[in-house]
Amino acid sequence: MQQLQGELADAFRKQWIAETSLKASTHQCNYLKKENSHLQEDLDKARAKVCELSAQLELESQNSLELRVGNQELRGLVALLPLHLAAPGVDHTTTALYGKQREQRAQEETREKQPLSLLLQTQAAAQARTGESNTTDASWRKQLE
Repeated sequence: MQQLQGELADAFRKQWIAETSLKASTHQCNYLKKENSHLQEDLDKARAKVCELSAQLELESQNSLELRVGNQELRGLVALLPLHLAAPGVDHTTTALYGKQREQRAQEETREKQPLSLLLQTQAAAQARTGESNTTDASWRKQLE
């Protein structure tokens, strides 16, 4: 009888150890799932930021290139300006008018580029939201498993 009681006590002790170990493993698994979810959210935010910054960089690069071309054209005009001013019979009001027209065209080009910037930013935000929703779906699927 004592031997059976000893075996029963030993079995209960082993069962208690197994249940405790299972609870600890379950707790650790839940913690790791939550941590994974947080890391995935951080990754999605970082990807969205990269998309946004890439679009902004592309726009700034395009603007920089256009400004360089415009600067070269202006340098050329400035280099020719003394020749035009020194030439007899040059109407200085025509030269001034040409400069104003050139400035107006540059302003119009700048205004035309602004919608492109908005479009690129909108596309980057849409890509970011798509990535976040995919991650959220994956996170929900993992939690349901």
